[in-house]
Amino acid sequence: MVDLTNSLSLENQYSAVGLGLNLAAVSYILTHFDGNLTMNKSLLFGIFLIISTFNAAIAETTIETLNGSLTVRELSEEFRVEILVDERPLYYQDDARYGFVAKTYNVYESVGVAIIGFSSGGSGCPAIYRIVDLTFGSPILSQQFGSCSDTPIFQIVEGKIQIDFPAFGEVPAERWVYSDSKLKQVR
Repeated sequence: MVDLTNSLSLENQYSAVGLGLNLAAVSYILTHFDGNLTMNKSLLFGIFLIISTFNAAIAETTIETLNGSLTVRELSEEFRVEILVDERPLYYQDDARYGFVAKTYNVYESVGVAIIGFSSGGSGCPAIYRIVDLTFGSPILSQQFGSCSDTPIFQIVEGKIQIDFPAFGEVPAERWVYSDSKLKQVR
């Protein structure tokens, strides 16, 4: 069995990028505002550039893994999220506006397993998940899982990845275990 260790989760990456770009927008507006309540062409171009950059920045997350790059790309105009391995499509999640790397686990000191979350942006079912396992060369994609809660608890128990979901609405609490390339619901 491979020893799994926790690695840095990338879930807060979007906030940092957004904050930096928002500060850039404020700085640009303060230096290019002409003092009246009208905007000049330079200001409009600057706002367009900043918004375009922000949309591109939050639309994709790429992490380096044991067997190449793993990308989660939001195609919000199509209301879908795609997962790519080395720029080759692995999976498309329809009816999702947002995709994120919820947790990663290192195998041999590099990311081998990533838990990917998907959200439509609504509150009815804030998040569902899939596991992408890159420890054996060809990627292995798990079935969709989760109670719709966006606050799962990830941990390693006896060398296995355990994901506990609290109850969500009428869906009871769930526990999922991932081991030997298999995902099983155990409660």
